[in-house]
Formats: sequence, structure tokens, C-alpha cells
Amino acid sequence: MNDIGKWLKVNGEGIYGTRTYSLTSEGTVRFTCSKDRQKVYAIVTEWPGQQLKLKSVIPKKGSEIILLGVERPLHWSYDKAEGATTITIPGNLQEESNRPCKYAYTFRIEI
Repeated sequence: MNDIGKWLKVNGEGIYGTRTYSLTSEGTVRFTCSKDRQKVYAIVTEWPGQQLKLKSVIPKKGSEIILLGVERPLHWSYDKAEGATTITIPGNLQEESNRPCKYAYTFRIEI
């Protein structure tokens, strides 16, 4: 139970008060969205490695993408030809002890 509480402390924004997104999943990623439909939460059930590629979400121009629990926005790009958003995960987060939580990771994306 303690682990669940710790996880929710970091990732609760992507759970509490959210709604179903137009697509609920893409591979190991599950989606929710904010009530105002301005943010999508991509909850990844496995560590994505150096990049996370999403075909289901197109961030708005100038959007900040945040890994919940990490204060700095992540670098991202959208490839229109491929129809995919690629989020780059910083090298320091490749070390498990530097990640904000365990088990699943939530990315907040402004759409």
C-alpha cells in the first residue's frame, strides 16, 4: 500500500479528476485527459528508455511535455510524415534511482 501511495503522490494529476481520452491505449501506454481537454496524460507501464514515441497524441505548438515528478520540460518533436511525437528522455533518468517513481510513468502533454 505504501508503494501505491508514493506512486499516486507523483502521478495523481494524471488520475484524479481526469477523463477518458479519445484513445485509451497505445501499446504499453494508457491515456487520460484533463477535464478541459487541454492536457493528455500518457501513462507508460514500462520504462521507455531514451525515447517515447506516440502516434496518438499531437502536442500543440510550443507545448511543454513534463514527466510528472521531474521539474524540467522534456525535449520533443513531431514528425508529420511519420505521424508520431517523439519525446526524448534525459540521460540522468536512465538510472532507475533518478526516476521520480517506480512501476509506471506519467507524461503530461499540452494539446
